[in-house]
Amino acid sequence: MAAPIAERGIPLAAAIELLERDVVRPGGTTASGAHLAYIPGGGIYHSALGDYLAAVSNKYAGIFFTGPGPVRMENMLVRWVADLVGYPASAGGHIASGGSIATLAAIVTARDAHGLKGGDYASAVVYLTSQAHHCIEKALRIAGLAEAQVRRVPTDERFRMRPEGLEQAIATDREHGLRPWLIAAAAGTTDTGAVDPLDAIATIAERERCWFHVDAAYGGFFLLTEHGRGMLGGIEHSDSVVLDPHKSLFLPYGAGIVVVRDVGRLAAAHDYSGSYMQDAVREPGEISPADLSPELSKHFRALRM
Repeated sequence: MAAPIAERGIPLAAAIELLERDVVRPGGTTASGAHLAYIPGGGIYHSALGDYLAAVSNKYAGIFFTGPGPVRMENMLVRWVADLVGYPASAGGHIASGGSIATLAAIVTARDAHGLKGGDYASAVVYLTSQAHHCIEKALRIAGLAEAQVRRVPTDERFRMRPEGLEQAIATDREHGLRPWLIAAAAGTTDTGAVDPLDAIATIAERERCWFHVDAAYGGFFLLTEHGRGMLGGIEHSDSVVLDPHKSLFLPYGAGIVVVRDVGRLAAAHDYSGSYMQDAVREPGEISPADLSPELSKHFRALRM
C-alpha cells in the first residue's frame, strides 16, 4: 500500500487479496452487527446494495434537469425527514456527505439569513455547551466566522443546557453591545447522549431573535419512536436541524441531512450558476440539491437510504 501506482497492473485475484489484507481487516469493522462501541457505523445489506447500484448506474444527483430520478428521490427523503421533525411545507434541505458538511450548510445559511457581514463577525455571539460537537466550531471557522464570540452555556447534572444560563449569557452580551446570533442545541450529544431542553431554548431563541440550530446528528431519528418524540419536543421550532442516517439508522458512510425551516434561506446562501449551466432548465416545483448545498458534483446518496 505504500508503493506508488505501478506502470503494470496486478492480477485481479492478487488485488482482492491485497484489499482483504491491507484495507478490510485492519481497523474497526463498522459493517458488523457487533460494532456498537462508537456512534458511527452501519452494515445494512440492502443499503449497501443501494450504494452499489448508485455507483454502477452513476446517476448524477445534483441537478434535476440531468438527474430527475435521483433528485426526486433525495427530495422525497428530505421531505420525510422534515415531516418527522415537524417542519412546515416551506422546509427543505439536502443529503450531504455527513454531519460536518450538513452543519456547515446550516451555519452559512444562518449567517446570511441574519445579514452578517465581515465587520459584524467579531461582535456576533454563538451559544452552545461544553458537550457540543466540534464540527459546529469548525464550521464557524470554515464559514469565515472564526472571530465570532463563542459562549459556553452552563449545563445541569445531566449535561443539558440550562435555559436560565442561556438567558443570562444573552442579557450580559447585549449589555456589552454584542450581537446574539446563533443558539446551537443538541439532540443527543456524542459524549453522553444528552438532549437539551429544546422547547425552552426555542422560546428564548424566538424572543431574542436568534437563529436556533439543533444538532440531531445522533439522536434525531429517535423521533421515529414514541419515547424519542417526547424527549425531542421543541425540535419542530428550530430554524435548522442536522440528522445523520449513518448513525442511528445504521446506514453505510456517509450521509448527513440538513433541513432548514425556510428552504428559501438555504437556497439564498448556496445558489450559484455559470454559463456552462445554461441548458440546465429549472422545472417549477423541482428543487435541485446543487442549488441548496456547496456541492455541484454529487453522489446518488439517496439510494442507500
